[in-house]
Amino acid sequence: MRANKLNIEVIYGCDDKTAALTNWLNERSIGLDESAYIGNDTNDIECMKLVGLAISPSDAHWGVAKYASWMLQNSGGDGVVREFADTMNKARNQLS
Repeated sequence: MRANKLNIEVIYGCDDKTAALTNWLNERSIGLDESAYIGNDTNDIECMKLVGLAISPSDAHWGVAKYASWMLQNSGGDGVVREFADTMNKARNQLS
């Protein structure tokens, strides 16, 4: 419901995250190396290995953390996407 309110596309109940990710990116002509992925559990590892920027919340499963290029300060469900977006916007503004 929150994603609908924000007009954000969501893929949920997905059995093959790697296929869903690559299909979604291919449909939009976005390269894996141009992509970021936030993952917190072992079923996110394969996607994290594929993208240019692998990210995890602070409370990610211990086995996932080693695949993250960036460990966020916030835990899942506690502003992870906000932290990521704010940091990316700040960096973009500094480059302008």
